[in-house]
Amino acid sequence: MSKSNSILIAVIVLVLGIGGFLFYKKIFTEDVLVPASFEKKTQQLVPVTTGKTTATTREKVYRQSIDIDARSFFFSPDVFLVKKGEKVTVRVHSYGGHAFAIDELNVNAKTPDGEVTTIEFTPEKEGAYRFYCPIPGHSDAGMTGVMIVE
Repeated sequence: MSKSNSILIAVIVLVLGIGGFLFYKKIFTEDVLVPASFEKKTQQLVPVTTGKTTATTREKVYRQSIDIDARSFFFSPDVFLVKKGEKVTVRVHSYGGHAFAIDELNVNAKTPDGEVTTIEFTPEKEGAYRFYCPIPGHSDAGMTGVMIVE
């Protein structure tokens, strides 16, 4: 194999590696959108399928007790709403070795593979709290979510 062929192969491998990495990052990372205002207790919805505009209201659903699946690089659900000052119970169903953490509330629990881990805490302040898997590389790969406290 000549020197120029070796260089060509090395360049192709490098380009494919960078392309694969960028594709992976795009597929497994998503931005989490959090409403700018938490003051309203109902949302106005406008159906688009009928062609007529009619306003309806949808009640917000507070999840003081919630089951969350922890899978390969994502939580499901990854957004939930709770009430300030009330106990929250999170049951994490782990499919793989993961953990569940909310830094602002000093929550950090291992969630062993195949087990259900129950975590309880009481948020005292309103706001959007990021939860994530603190195992190195997991949150970077998209294993994050948001708990909204009203």
